[in-house]
Amino acid sequence: MDLNEPLPFITLTDDDCFAISPKASEYLRSLEGEVSIVAIAGLYRTGKSYLLNQLLGRTTEHTMFGVGGTVNAMTKGIWIWGQPVGDAHGKKTIVFMDTEGLGSAQRSQTQDTRIFALALLLSSFFIYNSRGVIDANAIDDLSLVVNLTKYIQVSANPSSSSSSLADFFPSFLWVVRDFTLQLEESGRAISSKEYLENALKPAQGTSDDTVHKNQVRNLLTNFFPARDCITMVRPLNDEALLRDLPKQPFESLRSEFRTQLAALKTRVFTELQPKTLMSKPLNGAMLVTLAQNYVDAFNSGAAPVISSAWDRVVQAQSEELLDAAKRAFDASLPMPWTSVLTDDQLAEVFRAAETKAIDALHATAVAPDTVPLNLPLLHDWLEAKRRAAWESNDKLAKQHLIKELQELYAPITAQVWTPMDASSYDVVIDALRAKLDGFDHLLKRFIAEYLDRTHGLPSQHLMLCSFLAEK
Repeated sequence: MDLNEPLPFITLTDDDCFAISPKASEYLRSLEGEVSIVAIAGLYRTGKSYLLNQLLGRTTEHTMFGVGGTVNAMTKGIWIWGQPVGDAHGKKTIVFMDTEGLGSAQRSQTQDTRIFALALLLSSFFIYNSRGVIDANAIDDLSLVVNLTKYIQVSANPSSSSSSLADFFPSFLWVVRDFTLQLEESGRAISSKEYLENALKPAQGTSDDTVHKNQVRNLLTNFFPARDCITMVRPLNDEALLRDLPKQPFESLRSEFRTQLAALKTRVFTELQPKTLMSKPLNGAMLVTLAQNYVDAFNSGAAPVISSAWDRVVQAQSEELLDAAKRAFDASLPMPWTSVLTDDQLAEVFRAAETKAIDALHATAVAPDTVPLNLPLLHDWLEAKRRAAWESNDKLAKQHLIKELQELYAPITAQVWTPMDASSYDVVIDALRAKLDGFDHLLKRFIAEYLDRTHGLPSQHLMLCSFLAEK
């Protein structure tokens, strides 16, 4: 299934409930192989969608994530766009995820935190987009991370720590747009990562505001051990052109911005890893199941439990696993068939189909315990298939054997009804003896030819005895 434009993935209903878009679900389930997820989040009206469009190389309006030039948030909920990638290791897809801007008047802090949490839980590479500098205000804009432990649990045990959540969070890249400072410290040039690390160091002071912001810094450090930063200058100097930035030719953008954008692309596509959970790579169907479980939890007013969501993913994949094994068997041994098989032939083709089913079960397993859980179910299904196969073949065999018997017995029937010369008693006796000798010869030849032509077929002798008993 090709994707020609961005799709809404997780939407918000009028009563502030999350919903998975059926079209996005269909698209994701159609993907083959591993899926890598790049999510972007940040305050509304800071150019997140524009940045994603540049990463995707989308410049035609109908193929872009929505970008607006007003004070209203353009993206609603979470939208996706998939880009297939092929390499020597097989098929995989990169899915770009655009999230609704944080801090808009249209959403509460609760919904902001939930959207932020969904983006973190579903992505393998997370971009936080901001403008200006990383100062105390920028840190405060990320204060919703304080609530993440309230909205996400690793297990049913409510004492999940920030360090345990970090095991399930993606790589974190802070992109600072419209950056105007020199990356220096005490007259020494520093990298953008050093700039981020300096900004995350605790500030001096004991005021409530300082304590709160230090808490945010500490959580960012704990949640995202794999973190980095990229700074980017303003793409244009002209304010009027900036308001209509998506329509500006790429070549008209500042060369420094274009260089930094190229560096960002390289960073994203080089470091991007498949989305995993419990050390297992996810496919599109698993991602949908995971998202649905998180959404259901939020809609019920509960915090998503990662371990429970994974259990449901495994359960759903186990069902798909069993279906895949059954499809592999059916493709190898389609039923019903039209030509009768010998017992040996049927046993051979059944064993081959059985092997393919078991191989498919192992090949598509997402967790070590799914195979032993599904093997007994598959064996029960295969046993039912075995009985059905032999019953079907036995029916075909009987039809075939009757046809062979009737065809081979026709000369004997003709011999029986041949008129005899009845001119005298001696002639009748001689004719009768000759007919009986001929019948005996024909019957022996009939039996020999029948056994030869139907060698190995089920019910061969039973059908012969029944046929002769009726004669």
